[in-house]
Amino acid sequence: MGAGSAFMHGSHTKVGHRLDTKPIVLIAFQAHQMMLENMPGMTQEMWNLQAEARTDTITQSVDKMIRTLIDDDVPTWRQTLENLDMPSSYDLIFGAIIANILVMIYPWWFVEWCVTSLAENIIPKKKDYLLDYYLPGLEGAASQIEVPLFYKVMIFFKMQGVLVKMMYAFLF
Repeated sequence: MGAGSAFMHGSHTKVGHRLDTKPIVLIAFQAHQMMLENMPGMTQEMWNLQAEARTDTITQSVDKMIRTLIDDDVPTWRQTLENLDMPSSYDLIFGAIIANILVMIYPWWFVEWCVTSLAENIIPKKKDYLLDYYLPGLEGAASQIEVPLFYKVMIFFKMQGVLVKMMYAFLF
């Protein structure tokens, strides 16, 4: 990730920009999928963050990116990075991650209010999917999970650390 960022800031090219942002999307998307991995009632639509099936798994997309950087000539990098089958930006992924965390801690009415506010004010381009497809699926899946209070407190404090790091990353 650091190398991609250095390449972007050093070259000021579109390839550099892709190398700066695509690893973040890949890591965030994998984190999202890891959060859902053992969730009962999880749908493929929730897993993929889109209605259609993806052609590659996250592991295959990471492998394609790494193989391209190792084996291919620089002029081909941009096209390969643009063709990776994953969400196009991290807005939707981070919205889903935040919803996934909140649903483990808070009652549903609060999760719905927080995610709706987040979607409408911070990620308006992706709000329809998040609110119309992801949240209803998450509500159904989360209704099958009971998290003890001790773990809710632990998740709450971990979430604070994650959110501070995410805000810092977006600011700089």
